Amino acid sequence: MKRIFFSKLHKREGNGGYTLVELIVSIAILGVVMVGAFALMTSGGNQFARINGRIDLQYAAQQALSHMGQEVIDTDAGMVYETAAKADGSGPDKDYIMLVDRKVTGSDKEYTVHTYVLEDGKIYYNEAAYSGSLPTNVGTVKQNTVNAGHILAEHVTALTFTPTAVSKPTDTGTVELVKSLKIEMTMERRKQTYEGSQVTSLRNRVLHGESLSALESALNPPAPAAP
Repeated sequence: MKRIFFSKLHKREGNGGYTLVELIVSIAILGVVMVGAFALMTSGGNQFARINGRIDLQYAAQQALSHMGQEVIDTDAGMVYETAAKADGSGPDKDYIMLVDRKVTGSDKEYTVHTYVLEDGKIYYNEAAYSGSLPTNVGTVKQNTVNAGHILAEHVTALTFTPTAVSKPTDTGTVELVKSLKIEMTMERRKQTYEGSQVTSLRNRVLHGESLSALESALNPPAPAAP
């Protein structure tokens, strides 16, 4: 009987389980594995978000460029873009453009002005009709465009218009004919940046004016004096 008891006791003592050191080491290894797995998952999630963010910016930019490009193609009279230096001397103010269509019926003239303005990271778009003559104040047209609230794109940090134009002599002076227009825009969101551009050739005879008044004068030159 004693021999059997001591034999069972020795077996129980030989099967005592994990020691405290072994448990600590095991927990530490498990922690390292979990941290590595979490870092891998986080990195993958961040990469996925970056790719999605860039795709969203690219899609938005392409949509805006396509909209503006189509309006440029359809323009049949003239365009106005600022080429003078800004008041603060920081360079040309090219954050807006006005595309002008004209319909003449006898002595009546109807104008449609398509305006794009960049303000506070948004591109605003508006279409306005004018009878008889064009408005004289570009600033008012720009402000009316913003007030209309038609947003074409958001998260825009830069918008520039670069025309290719040629000068043509006329009976009343020299006019500038726009042959093509390059539109460039930069968008930024959540540390992602996308730069897009588009060059559009114009199908109609389109004049450039330094202002709406100058454009209207170029579109409506005075009749030659009778001999």
